Amino acid sequence: MTELAPWLDQQITAAETRTRELLYWAQQTILTLQDPKLLGKHIPGWHDWPKAEQMCRERLAELDAMRAVLTEHAPERVGILPVCAVCADPPAYDATWRDYPCHTVRSLAAAFSTEPGYQPEWIPHD
Repeated sequence: MTELAPWLDQQITAAETRTRELLYWAQQTILTLQDPKLLGKHIPGWHDWPKAEQMCRERLAELDAMRAVLTEHAPERVGILPVCAVCADPPAYDATWRDYPCHTVRSLAAAFSTEPGYQPEWIPHD
């Protein structure tokens, strides 16, 4: 089940690409609307583009945070089993290890549960 981490990284990258494309178009539309030849013309929805730009910036920050959490919770090997040392109870080498993918990584993946490749066994559980 350790294939969740690479799949999740691909989903984050794909979402980041889509968000950057939308951000580009939002910025291009804002620049176009600032062109003097458009002054006085009614363009429905023009006021929404700055909001879309802000939402894209927020989404990119969320995706960066998701990638940081995924990196922090990268699996370690204990014997032949992949485990999450961050989620160990208590966090130490003599701890009770948590199987990987841990609840945190499963919760991150749940944000992409409608994407192709999401596995039912990745649903977060305690």
